[in-house]
Amino acid sequence: MNLRPLLPIVAISLSAYASAVPCLHYEGESVSIGGSVVLRTFFGPPNYGENPATDSREQQAILILAKPICVDANPSDNDAAEEDQIEVTLVPLHGLDLTGFEGKEVDVQGKLFHANTGHHHTPVLIQIDRIQQFLEIRVGNESIEADGRSFSNSADLEAFLRERKPARIHIVPSTKSVSYKRVAEVMKAIQDTGGADIGLVGNEHPN
Repeated sequence: MNLRPLLPIVAISLSAYASAVPCLHYEGESVSIGGSVVLRTFFGPPNYGENPATDSREQQAILILAKPICVDANPSDNDAAEEDQIEVTLVPLHGLDLTGFEGKEVDVQGKLFHANTGHHHTPVLIQIDRIQQFLEIRVGNESIEADGRSFSNSADLEAFLRERKPARIHIVPSTKSVSYKRVAEVMKAIQDTGGADIGLVGNEHPN
């Protein structure tokens, strides 16, 4: 199988699809968005920054999106439409601690809602149903690396993936000399373990 023409075609198709994605909705079906997590501290009660000396502090996790989203208005709840939103506040349930996700790229599934209190610092928020870190796999001709571990063959990688069960994977060729055959082996290992979403990342193009 000749992968040389295949991967550019896939990339072009995904780009065209992304530009045609419609706006999301508030309080509707669960949506999935991805990006990197940052932690920020805001002024809280009683005066939310009007009296810094006495106001409490609130730490919140913000998802910096990989690409902007838009959200349609919800007239029944007076929720305004939002365009070109690149930051979404993460609202955990059941006491979920998000500090461990700081600086990580994640995939978040949940329901969107609009800011409506002084505790909300982005126009759009998401109530988390599931959050999972992206897994980056760096592919070289001699080894494959993921989560700080090195794998000499795709079989060892496949065993690791079955245990890790990532929702989304970024494949990053480590050098420009990485062969398409090597990348194809990694993609097959991923597909054989359940077919997580796969993205080919980086400016390097395998030979």
